Amino acid sequence: MAIAFIQTDEGFNVTVPYEIKDDFKRVFRTAKWNNFKKVWQVGKTARKKLEQFNETFNEKVEEIEQQAELDDQILLTEKEIETINVSLSETIERLGSVSGKIEKLENIKRLLDAKKLELDELKIKVDEQNAISENELSELQNKVFGIISVDRILGAWNEMRINSRQLTSYNKDKFHTAQNIIIEENKLLEEIGLTSSILDIAGSLNWNRSHGNDRDSPFSETLNKETIITTIKEI
Repeated sequence: MAIAFIQTDEGFNVTVPYEIKDDFKRVFRTAKWNNFKKVWQVGKTARKKLEQFNETFNEKVEEIEQQAELDDQILLTEKEIETINVSLSETIERLGSVSGKIEKLENIKRLLDAKKLELDELKIKVDEQNAISENELSELQNKVFGIISVDRILGAWNEMRINSRQLTSYNKDKFHTAQNIIIEENKLLEEIGLTSSILDIAGSLNWNRSHGNDRDSPFSETLNKETIITTIKEI
């Protein structure tokens, strides 16, 4: 944006952009406005001054444009800084949230580690107790089976089961004879203050009620070395 001028016989006709009209009038105070031609008219000696005006004005425009560009850069930089600040704030907030979650996880881990330690200690105690129980059971087995005869008991139990299926007096006598063997063996336990509930059951069976199918028969109960020892109790 600059002025344009044409030389005439009277001087120069100058076309001035409206935006710099006031600047032009401050410099060319004697300029006259030609309303018909829509130009400003100045004298013959004004060429150099017109050229200087354009040069100065162009420099000023360039300076203004540079300043505007710098202002735009500053504005852009400010926007970038604002964007970065927002991003940083969001990142810090996320980090705070993550930090809180990490702290919670660490607390949970500490609790789990403490519980694991408790469980490990409890397992050691249980293992120790199981070892004691196994030793006590082994001692009980040695003690019991040193007093009673498992083979004699199992043989009598099998004899009772066989003779419970035949409804004759002969089988009834055989049943009771076998049953007495179990009662005798159980009495040996009673002499040392012990009894076996499964031997008590076997010793109290009634021949008249011991018949029936396998499902209903009292002989559906398993009598063996393990059930004898696990049903031992003090009298």
